[in-house]
Amino acid sequence: MKKRILSIILAICLVLSCVPITVFAADEVDDEYDFHALLNNLKPGNTITLDKDYKCALGFDVGKNATIDLNGHVMYFTGQDHRFRIGFDQYQNKALTIKDSNPNAIHSDAQLAKLGISRENLPADVKGGVIVAPGGSSGGGGAVYISEGSTLNLEGGTIYNCNTTGYGGAVYALGKFNMSGGTISNCKASKSGGAICIKSPDVFTMSGGTIKICSANESGGAVYNEKSFTMSGGTISNCNAVKFGGAVSNVASFTMTNGNIKDCSAP
Repeated sequence: MKKRILSIILAICLVLSCVPITVFAADEVDDEYDFHALLNNLKPGNTITLDKDYKCALGFDVGKNATIDLNGHVMYFTGQDHRFRIGFDQYQNKALTIKDSNPNAIHSDAQLAKLGISRENLPADVKGGVIVAPGGSSGGGGAVYISEGSTLNLEGGTIYNCNTTGYGGAVYALGKFNMSGGTISNCKASKSGGAICIKSPDVFTMSGGTIKICSANESGGAVYNEKSFTMSGGTISNCNAVKFGGAVSNVASFTMTNGNIKDCSAP
């Protein structure tokens, strides 16, 4: 009988070891060093669920398959580094998923004061989980840099007020970008792709979510596409470019089967 019970316990342990686990950020965690530790200790395929805001001077290299649930919290980046770089050096072909299980969370004045964010940089109507980086990136991708062969899945949350001196105010893609939800808003590029720059041999697919109020000093107020962009849902609105393509500047393959593009402008 004892052997049978022990066998059952061992079987349960084996099953549990194969189930993806959600890791909750501890209450006292509030800077990039603690988040680095969480990310480094995360088992591939598991989830970090935030339960506190983060103020980060440095960005993060994602060298494993991982999910970040913003859970209604703010990740505020103050430096000029890539916020998230997916795949690097020997850690290629990785995937980062960003989602938000608390999209209606309200960010109080006291909360923003603690983070050092003004209402100008994060207005009251921006709710839920937010990645915000008003300081700008010195390279492509104000929020996320996707290395060749790697993937970003944006399912929820808001990428807000991110910008770059190069291409892709929010996202610079040398790999695959799947956008099924979430929002990219108020992002800017000094060159092209106010929200997104697609330079990969792979594709950008937009099946949901919103890109709005983004701008480029050159072309593609929302999207600058040099490879492949397929839009089957979602909305692009109120974006603008100084040169060409208020919404999309396309020099390759663009297929639109559904979704909305409206109120965008370029000369």
